[in-house]
Amino acid sequence: MSDIRLMRTRALAIGVLAAWAAVAAPAGAQTLRLSLDALSRESDAVIVGKTLSTESFWTPDRSAILTRVTVQVEETLSGQPTSQVVLTVPGGQVGEYLHEISDMPVFVPDEEVVVFTTRLASGETVVAGGLQGKLEIVRDAAGGERQVIGFAGLLDDASLGVSGAAGAGETLEADEAKAALPLKDFSARIKRLSVER
Repeated sequence: MSDIRLMRTRALAIGVLAAWAAVAAPAGAQTLRLSLDALSRESDAVIVGKTLSTESFWTPDRSAILTRVTVQVEETLSGQPTSQVVLTVPGGQVGEYLHEISDMPVFVPDEEVVVFTTRLASGETVVAGGLQGKLEIVRDAAGGERQVIGFAGLLDDASLGVSGAAGAGETLEADEAKAALPLKDFSARIKRLSVER
């Protein structure tokens, strides 16, 4: 492997981990809670899409595993429209080696998602806000309407039944975020925030 390619891949790994660390709380296994407004400001784009593929690989020095995630974009809620996004996410599995990072999202092929993205100086695109930057889309069992889950802590809206007990700057516990909000309502909020910026 050429020295230039090795240096670029090392810089990518450092950049991805630094972007994640920028929003991580000092305590382990927790992420700094961001409001929807703050997460939107930290993001270059917010997309709705479907995970097409995931591919994990070693960094050249074999000190970490990264995963390349390809997302087919259905709609761009904020930022420059595009048809496909390739994300680099810390963690993954290569053969029998598993590198888990608890505050980073895991993507699964064929899942529908809302993703807040940031482009690094290296040109790589990462998930903004760590675990908060990837929200799942599920179908309502009753009517089949698409719902966004995983947003607790991003919204502080009593009318939606989302508690404001912990605000921006506090930590997000892993089991907090299974309330559902219709995708159309969530999308409208993101678009409104984008216009207000």
